[in-house]
Amino acid sequence: MRKVGVEVVGMGALKLTGFLRDLMRQKNINFESLYTVRLLKENLCYVALDYESKLSKDTQASFEVEAEGCFNLSEERFQTGEILFQPRIAGVRAMGLQQAVALCMDHCQAAELTGDDGWYKKGFGWRELVYQDLQAGLGPFMGKHNMARNHVMLDPPFQSSSVGTAYRPGQVQA
Repeated sequence: MRKVGVEVVGMGALKLTGFLRDLMRQKNINFESLYTVRLLKENLCYVALDYESKLSKDTQASFEVEAEGCFNLSEERFQTGEILFQPRIAGVRAMGLQQAVALCMDHCQAAELTGDDGWYKKGFGWRELVYQDLQAGLGPFMGKHNMARNHVMLDPPFQSSSVGTAYRPGQVQA
């Protein structure tokens, strides 16, 4: 039996790392191992608030990997995280994160599980990007629950500073 309000997106850290690896190979950026790509993903990649506008900007940044040298990445930095929201960019036939959240919310409403609608006001790590995409896809539903555009979203509590992810909720870059 399927749990109400649960959707599987199928886009995890390995998919993101693999996509960055493919982007680097397309640009003839040489690296020794997948570990190097993972380090670059964790230290240089981010989710752009406005993906389309980032495509026309200079976003180059460098990171030095011990024993391999310095790597320069540009649009790969935000293209990697964008596959969470637009999986088709990576050739993956799946729904984006914002679509999965919208579907979960719809299932919860259909099952009449939305009695306490205060959960989304607390944030749970969702930043402006997810909210913006949800607003576009669920405008009437979100409006019905008085979700204002200026909600403050909270970051998840990371246990240590060594935890790195491609989607850093606290690192929104416009």
